[in-house]
Amino acid sequence: MDEPLVSLECYEPAGTSLDFTVDDLLGHTLAIGGSGSGKTSRLILPMVSKLIQADNQSVGLCILDTKADGITEQAIRLACFEAERDDDFIIINGDGGNCLDLFSGVIADGFQGIDELSALLGSIIPRDTQNKYWERTFESLLTQSLRLIQLTENQEWSYTTLMQQLIRYLLHHQLRDPAYTEVVDGLKEASDVNDPRRQSIIDEVVATHKMWDTLDFRTRSILQSMATSLTGVMNSEVAHRFFNGNRPIDIASAVKHQKIVFISIDGIRHPEASRLISCITKGLFYSAVLQNDALQSSNPISGLILDDWPICVTAGTGNRYSDIDALAMIRSRGGFVIASTQSLAAIDIVTGQPARSAALANFANLIFFRGRDPETDSLAAVYLGQKTETLTDTSIFEGNSQTIRRNLPTKYLRQIRTAAVPLGAIARLATGEAYALIGPNIHSEALSLVPQKQTTNIPS
Repeated sequence: MDEPLVSLECYEPAGTSLDFTVDDLLGHTLAIGGSGSGKTSRLILPMVSKLIQADNQSVGLCILDTKADGITEQAIRLACFEAERDDDFIIINGDGGNCLDLFSGVIADGFQGIDELSALLGSIIPRDTQNKYWERTFESLLTQSLRLIQLTENQEWSYTTLMQQLIRYLLHHQLRDPAYTEVVDGLKEASDVNDPRRQSIIDEVVATHKMWDTLDFRTRSILQSMATSLTGVMNSEVAHRFFNGNRPIDIASAVKHQKIVFISIDGIRHPEASRLISCITKGLFYSAVLQNDALQSSNPISGLILDDWPICVTAGTGNRYSDIDALAMIRSRGGFVIASTQSLAAIDIVTGQPARSAALANFANLIFFRGRDPETDSLAAVYLGQKTETLTDTSIFEGNSQTIRRNLPTKYLRQIRTAAVPLGAIARLATGEAYALIGPNIHSEALSLVPQKQTTNIPS
């Protein structure tokens, strides 16, 4: 049997631990429980600390902290210090120093990188099965606007340039806009017979540019309203601080070199910016892992830690940045996700129930903390198996006895199968107690997990 990479100690039952092998981790882990039930202090932080300190496996991590209360950052700093991995620790918190690099793929791969960036930004638009046409059309317009930056020789990729382009091209586009007239006229005259692919892209950009002025008012307004939902939050002060700092951090490079990237943003004070940053970070992580070769057991593993999955959950199919598709693919390339949510209903609000069910099917490890979500109750009752109970039936004599012999009750024993964790049991758990399903291993007796140790004496 494989040795566990992560072993979490339990107070009760005595001598018990919650163990995760590498294969278990690559099956993805989800903790479900209400606020204050112990998801972060008893599971997320201890798991992350063990992964940082693992001495028999190279592990890179990308950690999203949307609480921004300092507790998670302190625990990660301590784990890196004790593991002598201080140089691997990278923090991005919008202070103007480190920032997320959106453009490394574009600079390295040109138009292919633009297609990936366009798909990443497009994934942030709320998805609906009824609006596939509009989503595809908008993503196509988004792609052409980004290609114009690449085709303009005197422009360099930066977050400021990106925002100016998105606002000017998508929100108040005019065919005779001086910002585009000279560029587009130059593209019309350009002809590159040695590069048919580039020429076809130029032709598509010019055709799309003309198409804007042929659209009817209703179609244009729908596409512009979709653009507004993207540019509004991207142009916020918080977003600029996270994407426009002094030291751009390439998530792909960080994952490849087993760094510990810690991204902290207050999800309560800045909910829209927090979702934007979390979704883009998650998308960059997925894309980085999918660049790895599949089925290479010697490859290092990389984990994405989402302590509030609903804030960045994405649905849809046919999209590398969708949780439904990406979670199924990154396992074979050494990528895993450790996430938590207060309830399944919190995910349904964002994605809808069918998409949530499809995404949830990718989690092999489920840990149930105290909560009062009826659907989580039902899920635990189904997933955690059954137990055998023995019932005693007693016959009851009615009426007066007409015989000398006294009629005594007769006992009958019978066995029935019931849920090992019945409905309502999760709501009665104490803080830090949990039921768990780790791969094929069922823990249907409540485990009392040991909390993460804390200290304030950590070198900065």
